Amino acid sequence: MSELVVGRLVALAIASAIWGICFLYYKVITRYRSQALKRSVLGLLCIGASVSLLFAQISAFSSITGLRRPIDDDPFFFWLGIFESGIPLGALFLFLIQRRQSDKRAVNKTLS
Repeated sequence: MSELVVGRLVALAIASAIWGICFLYYKVITRYRSQALKRSVLGLLCIGASVSLLFAQISAFSSITGLRRPIDDDPFFFWLGIFESGIPLGALFLFLIQRRQSDKRAVNKTLS
């Protein structure tokens, strides 16, 4: 198998781990709504893990393929980076807004 294909498969595997961390971040935010310190610490850990995995992904891809600047040299890797960060962050934002609106509706029902 070509080094480029192996590098792309490794990058996809790490991208799925980044998506998993974004899902874990959503669970942390929604589970510890009333505990700000715990939510903040666990949220910072999730963000740190996500950023670390991103740098590990770049390093692994460049060491496997031999491309020194994978974001500039490989369009697949560039678009993977856009989608692996943009889609989970957009989904996280939408889920949190929907949850906040449903919480507001529940409060309004109890007040009525």
